[in-house]
This record gives sequence, structure tokens and C-alpha cells, in this order.
Amino acid sequence: MLMRALIFTVIFLLSTAFCFGQQFQKVGKITAFGGFALQNVPVKARKSKQEVKTDSLGIFTISCKKNDVLIIRANRFKNERIRLKNNHADTLFVELAFNYSTTSFEQLSESGYLRNEDMSGAKSYYDELAPDYCDFNDMYELIDVCCPGVKVDFGSSPPKATLYSSSYSVMYVVDGVENRNIDFLRPCDVKNIKVVKDAGSLAAYGTKGADGVVVIETK
Repeated sequence: MLMRALIFTVIFLLSTAFCFGQQFQKVGKITAFGGFALQNVPVKARKSKQEVKTDSLGIFTISCKKNDVLIIRANRFKNERIRLKNNHADTLFVELAFNYSTTSFEQLSESGYLRNEDMSGAKSYYDELAPDYCDFNDMYELIDVCCPGVKVDFGSSPPKATLYSSSYSVMYVVDGVENRNIDFLRPCDVKNIKVVKDAGSLAAYGTKGADGVVVIETK
């Protein structure tokens, strides 16, 4: 009996060690805008199912399984999926790409991802890399290219912008003010442009915005 118990104990310990050997701790750091730390960013390991958030220095530690995949989703940034090919101890560095086409820096500042002391430096980086729309001939060409889900009828005068799901013109909001048309704007005047088309967000614009809103921020 003693020998049998000893054998079972050894088998249990070996199997436990094997299971734990399949897992490892991965340390990483998430930044944006040329190296500024992002805090409170969710990081999930697909296989181990563990989810953590970055600390104030952008650092996270997460339990992973062999060949795990890290999923990083931060609002206003492009999602990242990173496959871990091995369990080496090297720190993983991830620079998230900001979604310039849908978000202004002012909206980002409300998200809590950046520390207050990093705001100024990140804003300078943002301004340097913000899209330059001066290559477009007019605003309607800019909207046709840069606003997903919006089509422009260049045969009408002025050109008519509508959502693919609607036949009615979108509403334009320029620097917070509703405008019937945007003929007075030049592409070079634009700092940021986005389209609002989901029902939840459109509710803020009332019935006038029911068929979509193109929001424009000027320089």
C-alpha cells in the first residue's frame, strides 16, 4: 500500500509540474505616440483566458499558455493580436497605433489611458503625425475617401453625401456647429474628420442626425 501511494504521489507531482510547465508569465509594456506609456489598457491571453490591465507605467504581467495569443483592445487605438511563439523571458514591447480617422486627441484625453504629465508630449507627437488632407481637391472627395460607410454623389450640385444604408444626406457638424453644406471649407483646413453612423451615438444629434453625421474639426 505504501508503495502504491508513493507511486500515485509521484505521478501526481509530475503531471502537476507538466501542466504548470505549459504556462508562463509574460511581461509587457504598452505605449503610444512614440513611447508614452498607456495605463488601464486591457490585455487578454486567448488560451489561458486571463485578462489584466496595464499599470501607470504601461506594464502588465499575464499568465500565458504555449503559443498563446495576446489580444489588446484600447478604445481609440487600433486593435493588436500578438502570437507568442515561445515562453522566453524577454519583455514584450507594443506601440499601439492611434486611430486618427475616428478620434480627436481631446476625446483621447478623456479616456484615462495617458498620465497627465504625458499629455503635452503626446499631443505634440499627435500634431506631427496627424493626417494631411491637402492633397484632396475638395471636401467631398475627402469625405468619399476618408469616411467609411459614406458614398458621395458627385453628379448633384453640391455633391450629396449619404450613408450606404440611407438615401438622405448626412448632417455636417463643423467645430461643434451644424452646417447645411461645407463648401466654405478646404481640405487643408481639416484637422480631423469622422463619420457617426451607429444608433447609440447618433441619438446625441437628434432627428436631424438620424441619417448619419460627418463631424469635422478644423485646425
